[in-house]
Amino acid sequence: MVRALELLGNPPSVRKARIFTSDVLAADGVQASLIEVAVLLVSELVTNAIHGRGMICLTVDTGARSIRIEVEEGRAVPVRRAAPEDEVAARRLLVVDEFASAWGTERRATHKLVWFEIARWPYGQSVK
Repeated sequence: MVRALELLGNPPSVRKARIFTSDVLAADGVQASLIEVAVLLVSELVTNAIHGRGMICLTVDTGARSIRIEVEEGRAVPVRRAAPEDEVAARRLLVVDEFASAWGTERRATHKLVWFEIARWPYGQSVK
């Protein structure tokens, strides 16, 4: 199931993104522990995105083997780097790198997209 939500680039959008993500994943029967990880990572990416301008699009795709979440906004592609202790924004991508099965960025003509995936089922285990 793929669901999307348009958000304003402001702080209340972080809460809306967390609720939307949690609701979509719960409705699809995703394990609570995976929902917690997804909500944490969505919070990190949307928090980074609200520092840009304009609208943000959050897309949640609950596939059989993985969950893919995308955050689109109109700024330059972020770069993963070592984060000094006082750079909270830079540490957000380190959190995504730590907990996601995979993540990346895509530069589009007018915006950027940051995505991550979380493996839904352990390798070698049946989906059902």
